[in-house]
Amino acid sequence: VTKETASVAFVNAFGEAVDIRSFFTSCLLPARPVQAEKGSFKADVELKIQQHREELKTMLSLYKPAVVLLAVTAPDILKLKDNLEQIITRSQDLLVHFKVLPKIHLVDTTLPRAVAYNKRVSESPAYRDYKDHSQRIAISCARFYQDALAEASQLWHEIHDENGLLVVPLHPLQKEVPKEMLSRAITRTLQEVLAKTGLQINKVRRSAHMSSLIQFLPGLGPRKAKLFMKTLANSVKSRQSVVDIMAKQLNMSVEDQDSNPVIKNMLPFIKIDPDFRDSWSEEDLPSLDRLR
Repeated sequence: VTKETASVAFVNAFGEAVDIRSFFTSCLLPARPVQAEKGSFKADVELKIQQHREELKTMLSLYKPAVVLLAVTAPDILKLKDNLEQIITRSQDLLVHFKVLPKIHLVDTTLPRAVAYNKRVSESPAYRDYKDHSQRIAISCARFYQDALAEASQLWHEIHDENGLLVVPLHPLQKEVPKEMLSRAITRTLQEVLAKTGLQINKVRRSAHMSSLIQFLPGLGPRKAKLFMKTLANSVKSRQSVVDIMAKQLNMSVEDQDSNPVIKNMLPFIKIDPDFRDSWSEEDLPSLDRLR
């Protein structure tokens, strides 16, 4: 959101941007007749604002978002929030499309902005189709809301000078800490959080913006994670499938699989569930894998 325009992205539950547009922020103001002289520049602007208002209402009724996020980037963001609430709650032609009204939240853009302006991340498969910084910020805000760990992990890099997390303002005194020490602390935190939450392997397999999580599995790292990700062409339906993938990458014999430290360390933290986009169900899982 800027003073005059805003990038609006509709992101589905999988973190995929299904639609993205740019609107005049004044389209959130109450509708009023065009008062400027017909054919004048001001009249054309007012007509465009009306068009944007109707387009926004059409998109809201079409995609029916459960949550609307407003990036805190403009001084009048609270006024914009109130205006949007009025559009949703007072437009009868819009209300009929919602069983439950969407919740409207304000979101901090500190990390999404770092993602949007990071050269390496902006050229990655997750963002390379969006050339405009404001579009990437809008999409990143939604993905950060859905999974903060996955979005932050994209900034991490083993080389300190390319580690985007080191420039995110996390603490007033962080510049006083040596880069090596700060990088180790951030890496350890990411590993600990992933160990607590686990890795939904089938969800990560189909979501480019979540692939950075794999490198924080215990026993793996950037190099092994890239090899592991390349082999995830099909759905993972058992822990044995994970063992087979890693055994192939590490050129291990069947006898060595049970004692390999990489496999022993990573396996307990992998969650195997069908992704909503897959055509199989939990009934296809081995009975013991359903309990983990």
